[in-house]
Amino acid sequence: MGRGRTKRIKNNALKYELIIRHEAEIEIIEAVVYYQKQQKGLGKRFLSHLKIHLKRIKLLQHYS
Repeated sequence: MGRGRTKRIKNNALKYELIIRHEAEIEIIEAVVYYQKQQKGLGKRFLSHLKIHLKRIKLLQHYS
């Protein structure tokens, strides 16, 4: 794998990070564009749902 940039989402109370690699960010953008081409507004809905699920992952870490 390449040494691309990563996006880190920190939770200081628990000292863990959810790392979204640069390659994954590119794939997310490509998915948003793809879904938007399939149906107007679908790309935005996809991104909204992704953000919700990333927040859930952070919450689950809290209860681990």
